[in-house]
Amino acid sequence: NYTEKFRQGHIHAVTDIYNSDLDECYVSMLSRFRIRANLVVPIIKQDRLWGLLCINQCENSREWQDLEIEFVSQIVESFRPYCEKKI
Repeated sequence: NYTEKFRQGHIHAVTDIYNSDLDECYVSMLSRFRIRANLVVPIIKQDRLWGLLCINQCENSREWQDLEIEFVSQIVESFRPYCEKKI
């Protein structure tokens, strides 16, 4: 269950959607947008999954580097104060 994994802070980095264990319907949806590689970082608000920050590489596969994953994680952390505010 991806929802539970994301709620626990799991980061999903896929190098090539066509050579992965992703569900066929998800691959189909991503391919419609020409997405080839996908990085998904959860945004957690008060121990709940509030959203996902998705970074995509189109046209070609991509080996996500640890530095890139850490950078995106830091971006998500910078969102946290805004997620905690009541609008």
